[in-house]
Amino acid sequence: VKRPKHAVLVATQIIEQSLDIDFDLMVTEMAPVDLLLQRAGRMHRHKRDNRSTNFVGRPPVLWICQPDEAKGVPDFGRGTEAVYDYHILLRSWLEIKDKSVLEIPEHVEALIEAIYDNRECPDQVSTEVKKKWKESRENLEHDKADYESKANANRILPPDMDTDDLLEAFNKSLEEDNP
Repeated sequence: VKRPKHAVLVATQIIEQSLDIDFDLMVTEMAPVDLLLQRAGRMHRHKRDNRSTNFVGRPPVLWICQPDEAKGVPDFGRGTEAVYDYHILLRSWLEIKDKSVLEIPEHVEALIEAIYDNRECPDQVSTEVKKKWKESRENLEHDKADYESKANANRILPPDMDTDDLLEAFNKSLEEDNP
């Protein structure tokens, strides 16, 4: 297959997985840092003619669009916030907003840990950002507890479970007359 000299692809987040494709330049909206790193992994995946630069003579470039801000608090947009949890977006944004370069694989572990560990809000952020951090973290923890509750109600019990009433133990919502 002959590759076009230049092409522009507009895509959703589906582009970050399951496609054997590479890019010289990528522009993306904010996403959780692990997914930004996944997208960055689409840069110069394939060797072509000993290529070390992109079509404008530079190394591959990933541009991350800055969200709008009100009083220092980012607004990632309805679409992005419908797909990704706000707290994870906020933590990702705080971690990368002042960085001009992300090096892979050197920065990967520290970035992932900074987003998904249990650390508190950084002290150097504004009161408004601290308030949004607390609110979004509480929402995330509430959602996580809700998902865990639903998972426990629908889980498959271990095969060696010692119970006389395995059917009801498996699904407490079954009515006695409709097993």
